[in-house]
Amino acid sequence: MWRQLARLIILAALTSALGWASLAFADTRRPLLIEGKRLLYQRVLTRPGAVLRSAAQDGASAAIDHLKPFDPFYVYARQGEGEVGWLEVGRTPDGTTQGWLKARDAIDWKQTIVVAFGNPAGRERTLLFDTRQNLVDLLESENMVPRAQELRRKAVQGPFPVEGGVVSIEPDTYIDITKKFYLLPILDVEKSYLESGFETELLRVASVPLDANPLQQQGPREERLKQFNVGVVFLVDTTLSMGPYIDRTREAVQRIYERIKGSPIGSRVSYGIVGFRDDPDLVKRLDYLTRTFVPLKPGRQPQQVLDGLKQVTESKVSSRGFDEDSLAGVLEAMNDTDWKPFDGKYIILVTDAGPRKPDDPYGTAKIKPADLNSQLRERGIALFALHLLTPAGKFDHDYAADQYKALAKFGDTTLYEPVPGGSVEAFGKSVDTLSDSLIGQVTDSMAGHTTRPQVNADATGIAAASQVGLAMQLAYLGRREGTQAPPVFEAWLTDRNLERPQDSVLEVRLLVTKNQLSTLRDVIKSLVDAFEGSRGAREDPSTLFSQLRSAVAAMARDPDKVVDAQFKTLGDALGEYLEGLPYQSEVMGLDEAAWAQMGGARQREIVDGLKSKLQLYQEFHNSPSQWVALWPGAPPGETVYAMPLDALP
Repeated sequence: MWRQLARLIILAALTSALGWASLAFADTRRPLLIEGKRLLYQRVLTRPGAVLRSAAQDGASAAIDHLKPFDPFYVYARQGEGEVGWLEVGRTPDGTTQGWLKARDAIDWKQTIVVAFGNPAGRERTLLFDTRQNLVDLLESENMVPRAQELRRKAVQGPFPVEGGVVSIEPDTYIDITKKFYLLPILDVEKSYLESGFETELLRVASVPLDANPLQQQGPREERLKQFNVGVVFLVDTTLSMGPYIDRTREAVQRIYERIKGSPIGSRVSYGIVGFRDDPDLVKRLDYLTRTFVPLKPGRQPQQVLDGLKQVTESKVSSRGFDEDSLAGVLEAMNDTDWKPFDGKYIILVTDAGPRKPDDPYGTAKIKPADLNSQLRERGIALFALHLLTPAGKFDHDYAADQYKALAKFGDTTLYEPVPGGSVEAFGKSVDTLSDSLIGQVTDSMAGHTTRPQVNADATGIAAASQVGLAMQLAYLGRREGTQAPPVFEAWLTDRNLERPQDSVLEVRLLVTKNQLSTLRDVIKSLVDAFEGSRGAREDPSTLFSQLRSAVAAMARDPDKVVDAQFKTLGDALGEYLEGLPYQSEVMGLDEAAWAQMGGARQREIVDGLKSKLQLYQEFHNSPSQWVALWPGAPPGETVYAMPLDALP
């Protein structure tokens, strides 16, 4: 009896404590919700000249701070109507407020969607207009292309604004948003159609670099280009039957060194060698899964590289099945290579087999090629895939081609190069051509000018190497020159290349906080665990969703995780901030009924895709250089990362 009474007292105490904790949590002041949203808070960006004040009045309130443009704030209260109203704002959603802003000094930022300029290699620069009508006038002009060319010429000459309402122009070098962060938030968007029949988005954006102090580089651009370095890692399949191709790769590298021996170019081009096979724990005598034979280092002597190449030999035993663990090789070449000293970064993959799938029990790289490509892209590495179409792999060719095209994507093109018949001669020509192009980029840089891409803008594979080289050079110049986003407050632009409307000129990204990415990762992990940990969850959709709801409900107790435990679709569970994005995904719309109608194989495929995303998000989460504080002293959970939209589930 006493034990029962003691238990009741303890239970009552715990209940009371939990009640007080819940009450305290409920009493914590939160920002205003966006209309129609259950969990998403109102945010604004400041206009130039915005002043933070101690109260919602001009004369009687003290000026606390003069704010820089595009300072982000949460909105806790609104007083008055329209531009004469006031906003009470705070940096974080934890209840702490900083002061009041005039409504006319702030722009509503309903979704943290931003755009970044794509690399301008191989296309004309984007024009920015003062009004929507001036942009539309150009797009509807019968002589749109020559008119745009004339406006660009005048924009380069300046000063702004020029005729036609052009208020700025995209920089002539590339701003890598992961290296030089800038805000280009989308304030308004609408669809339009060009005379060519292509659909385009008309965007009203705001623009300012986060860092108002660009790097000051001395000397002309020609001198900076002479410092351009290229690093190349040959990633070679060393399984059985690859001997002739290994020999030909060795011959190609030797030819390169003979060609540049004794010239200044030799110090600007460096090579590394990585081999891959399959998991040796599953097939004995394979010796290794991956091995770095020659680490990529600047200034390495040619003989060291050639000696390392001599150690690269084909396996004496066959692996299981035809596909190989090539993605494990890509991960080693990407993660275990010091790419920092290099400006042009290349991996040349040579294989006759497709990559193992994420659910393959013999594979170690549990990631999809498209998600691995996202990692390569964020690190500025271009991967060329030389696919040997040998007769022995005929049944595997279509699958492998699809996978390597996704892995070797670069902008609007793909660096996938099929070698018909697996011809050693044709392979050798491909390697020589690609090597010549990379050497040519360094030669051009040493001469003080950028590489001129080939005329064919639709080039793929090694034919696109010169365009990739120009993109690398423009990114390098953008870093060295501290290139800034155009100094425009608000402007209109189109997301299409006017000369080639099938090509985009912008990268659409979602500005996620570290807390949001952590929540997204945790929800996906809970779904994967529910599916894989319970046979019932695989067979009964209601079991899977109920287990996920329980996991999300537990997360909801954490104030840093904004989640809805009563979600109906997986998109709802992953976060309300993902709703309404210009992004479509089967996963986002899945509910219990849709899940139940799927077969087991399709369910397994979706879960494998989510597992691949988990690896990608972990990579993003653990990359400190990619997280940016939008204001001094921002807490770690409020730092942001501009995540590509195609990296979403």
